Amino acid sequence: MKRLLLLLILALAIPATAYAQVGVDVDYCDDANPDKERVIEACTALLELEPANTYAYFVRAFVQAELGRYQEAIIDYSKVLFFDQHDEYAYNNRGYAYYQLEQYEQAIADYTRALSVNPDYATARVNRGYAYWVNEQPELALAEAEYLINDDSGSAADGYYLRGALAQDAGDHQAAIEDYGRVIELDPEWSSPYLGRGFALWNLYDFAAAARDYHTWLEIEAPLIETLDADMAAEPFVLTMDGETRYLLPISGDAGDRLTARAAALTDTLDPAIVLLDASRQPIAVDDDGGGGIAELDAIIDGFPLPEDGMYFIEIGFAGGGDIGDVEVTVNLQK
Repeated sequence: MKRLLLLLILALAIPATAYAQVGVDVDYCDDANPDKERVIEACTALLELEPANTYAYFVRAFVQAELGRYQEAIIDYSKVLFFDQHDEYAYNNRGYAYYQLEQYEQAIADYTRALSVNPDYATARVNRGYAYWVNEQPELALAEAEYLINDDSGSAADGYYLRGALAQDAGDHQAAIEDYGRVIELDPEWSSPYLGRGFALWNLYDFAAAARDYHTWLEIEAPLIETLDADMAAEPFVLTMDGETRYLLPISGDAGDRLTARAAALTDTLDPAIVLLDASRQPIAVDDDGGGGIAELDAIIDGFPLPEDGMYFIEIGFAGGGDIGDVEVTVNLQK
């Protein structure tokens, strides 16, 4: 799904006269800067000078959340809200931190507060929908999805995606396919609906259509391609997934040969997926989660009959359950 944390903040002017009073460049207190620890240090120094500077609290909270320090982020967002009880963004972002800590009731309460400040704040409504869902309140989550689909905030794609995810979770794969398709029409560059629709198609055994969606998902999520040596297929080998790279393993076969290719995760941080491409690199087969494994997420294309003589490519990538870690690849071509 799309990242839920609000990524845009308003920069406030900071008096230059304050800079010389500390040994830290407080101007570095900006979430766009790359050294996040230094950002925290700069914001802390600024707050020593200006204890009521809500901008510094907000930036420090935002960066703490980026680093996974959600409890620290909650403390800082609470400081923002102590000074300004009408900051919808602080409510939304504190809700996000509670969500990450699986404190869903608190998250829902904060998203509700954000919406009480600004009923048109679509991000908070999307987030509250997901919080309702994981808090086992699917009817309320569905109501949020329907609201987003029907209002004029420009968030219909988010509504369709949430509704599709709810349908898929309930086992209604056809309804999920239809809603994910609407998302793709509205936002074709968003990767997640391709994965969602592909998984729904895979569950309905439409493997060719699923392969196309998984391939598109990987094109967006893993734009870097590394082509492997064909000789590597002779025995099992290990690849390290970095969240940006997908691998292509060329193989040559004859019509009727049966291909078995397996990607087995060696850690529980990886959800491997395999797509089979033909000579023109068009997807023709796929598997995700069919191979068991550590977290029941391994992928296997099992005994797929090659349709014609020639070159094929095994595309080794990842799905939504994790994109980092080592994967062992095994290939067998039975004549």
